[in-house]
Amino acid sequence: MSKIQIKAFFKFCRVKIVEQVADVLNKVVTIKMKPDERYYPVCHRCKKSVHEIHAYHERIVRDLNIFNAKTFLFVIYRTVKCQLCGDVVEDLGIMAPCKRITRRLATYILELCQYMTITEVAKHLGLDWKTVKEIHKQYLREKFSHEDIGYPRLLAVDEVSLKKRHHYPDYQLGDWPSSLGW
Repeated sequence: MSKIQIKAFFKFCRVKIVEQVADVLNKVVTIKMKPDERYYPVCHRCKKSVHEIHAYHERIVRDLNIFNAKTFLFVIYRTVKCQLCGDVVEDLGIMAPCKRITRRLATYILELCQYMTITEVAKHLGLDWKTVKEIHKQYLREKFSHEDIGYPRLLAVDEVSLKKRHHYPDYQLGDWPSSLGW
């Protein structure tokens, strides 16, 4: 029986796949990766090549499913000493620095969020709904944080809640404050 090579699914240039294990019964694929020694580490902040390595660390990262099997990457990464940024994590091109999912899984989640709810996406991928929500919130924050809404002159209220011990001024149509310009 021939072994299936999973390396074809991973086109990352800064890492080297050391080991791959596919558990067919549990539907889990584990892949061990380490930094490719042919390349100098790259600072994730300034994207410059760094020559001094501070420490080695290991992290388990979730990736896109391979067929119907959950895929986990055991990634060995380095903390480097950048002259501009100090001690930082190297950029391997797989994941953002402190994240537990790959960039391509995050992209897939964002594509699914256009057509499905957050809980449906989480159930489909076998993730916690809070993880999916956080990815979607970060995307929306990046997309809309730079929007210029100008200087709004009027604030409109869609619904009003009337409760006990709440007193609201009774404005008639002709009694609107003159500051609104009506």
